[in-house]
Amino acid sequence: MADSERRSIIGRIPGGLTPWSRAAFRPLAVASGLYLLVLIFYTHVPRPEKFLPANPPGDKTLHLLAYGVLGGLVCSTAAARGGWSMRLGLSLVGGLLVFAMLDEATQPFFGRYADLFDWLFDGLGLVAGMIAVAMGVAGLRAWR
Repeated sequence: MADSERRSIIGRIPGGLTPWSRAAFRPLAVASGLYLLVLIFYTHVPRPEKFLPANPPGDKTLHLLAYGVLGGLVCSTAAARGGWSMRLGLSLVGGLLVFAMLDEATQPFFGRYADLFDWLFDGLGLVAGMIAVAMGVAGLRAWR
């Protein structure tokens, strides 16, 4: 076992994919892709407030929640695909942070405002979502 796998709380699934993860991978991958498209739409629509409830949470809370869900879905998909390693986790966080940066940077083309603090809360949400899933998977492993 590599050092990065030993330090990871999810670890690799011994012997490859389990029947559960084989069955869960495709739906999780589809859900991740669809959620990504929905996220792109809602972050670029010119008047997003018409899609929000009467008393929505604050802007930064919305960023935290939206990207927390994305981080959780991507982490779940990776765990179902065959496990987890620190290298994979860092790669996913890096790639998703670049996506979040591009998401913010392209919003002015659609009449929206790009904000560095929105991107920071996107990043916090990504990490929080991934940590939540990692802890859940680790808890399930300990329970088995």
